[in-house]
Amino acid sequence: MRKLSAEALDAFHSIIACREAASWSPYDIAQATSLAEMIVQRDQLQNHVMANGAVTENRFGEPVVSAQAQALDRLSRTVLAVSRSIGVTARREDAQTRARAQRENAVRARHDRDDDADSLLA
Repeated sequence: MRKLSAEALDAFHSIIACREAASWSPYDIAQATSLAEMIVQRDQLQNHVMANGAVTENRFGEPVVSAQAQALDRLSRTVLAVSRSIGVTARREDAQTRARAQRENAVRARHDRDDDADSLLA
């Protein structure tokens, strides 16, 4: 096991939450650790590309895709491949979206019960 940064640890927890705890093998845990680190690297590289642009000029003055943008593309594809190989396709935002949807459904169900109770009293 490696020590993860705070960002990688957050990503790791999100990855682990995408599957049942009993379904994780030691190999899958190692892959999830590597995936969490790659996700952080991808996010950092994406921020760099967004700040500096994805296009540069070559020595002839023609626009070309920057090396950072090409690296971002390769890293994004690797993240996707590793995610699929361990059966994790949900992104961090998806886990947060699911949790928010569950909370909203619970609130909606509570309001529906209250409305039903009010109609019975009337």
